Amino acid sequence: MEKRFFDNFINSKIQKKWFKEIVLQKNNSQDQIIEKIDQWWKMYNDLKSNNER
Repeated sequence: MEKRFFDNFINSKIQKKWFKEIVLQKNNSQDQIIEKIDQWWKMYNDLKSNNER
């Protein structure tokens, strides 16, 4: 269930196209991709925390 909410967050806030470009771009290293996803995860959790208050 959490994955679905995160996917929805990505689709609405990050935009699917941008996500695919970051992840599928051959110039990006695994570390860069992981760092970007970690940033998005933090944004998602911050938003979720604010909504729960």
